[in-house]
Amino acid sequence: VFTPYYSEIVLYSVAELQKKNEDGISTLFYLQKIFP
Repeated sequence: VFTPYYSEIVLYSVAELQKKNEDGISTLFYLQKIFP
C-alpha cells in the first residue's frame, strides 16, 4: 500500500481511500483492519 518514512505526511483523498483494488478491497478497509 505505502511505506511512509519517519514523520512523512501521507495524504489520500476520500476517492482514493474508497477505491477498490482487483481483489475488491479498499485502502480504507485495509487500514481499518491493520490499525483497529
